[in-house]
Amino acid sequence: MGWFLDMCRSFISTENAVRSVTPAVNGLAVDGLSFASPDPLWQARLAMSNRDYNQAASLCIQILNSQPRNAVAREMMGELRFRFRKAKRLYRKVQRQIDSVDLSDLKAMTYTAAEIYPGHPLHAQTQSWLDSRIERYTAAFTKGISYMIHDQRDLAIEYMKIAHAINPNNNAAASTIKAIKRNKRKERWRRLIH
Repeated sequence: MGWFLDMCRSFISTENAVRSVTPAVNGLAVDGLSFASPDPLWQARLAMSNRDYNQAASLCIQILNSQPRNAVAREMMGELRFRFRKAKRLYRKVQRQIDSVDLSDLKAMTYTAAEIYPGHPLHAQTQSWLDSRIERYTAAFTKGISYMIHDQRDLAIEYMKIAHAINPNNNAAASTIKAIKRNKRKERWRRLIH
């Protein structure tokens, strides 16, 4: 067992000697080991592959300020601008079509925009605005269903109307209102006949 401890001690002292001789040159030093810092172009490529497009754009701007003709940085900036504009168009479309498209379709468009350019400045605003509207629709629709189950048809119709006003392009609330009214008429006829 003693020979094993001696071998470990010798390995540790050799490793420490190598670490102390290796200085950190223009980079990182971790536990005495040095690593040269990656150049900004490499960092920008890494940010692009990690879908951190805001960081990639920042690094490309840095590169282009010092090397205006850097073809790779220019190409990456072109791709980033394309993605940014495409996502922006989708977010604006969601905001414009809130009253003419079903909320679930708008949610899908917002998801697509977030896939195209994660971290887009319009994402948080559009997402919270859309989530708030979906929440109000769901609450009104759920209350309407609850009143319908408890045979309070007039209240059920009122809440379904609210849900339909929030999401006019979803036929669920409108068809539920029609069904409730149809059942109301049938029940009146049954009372008259019996």
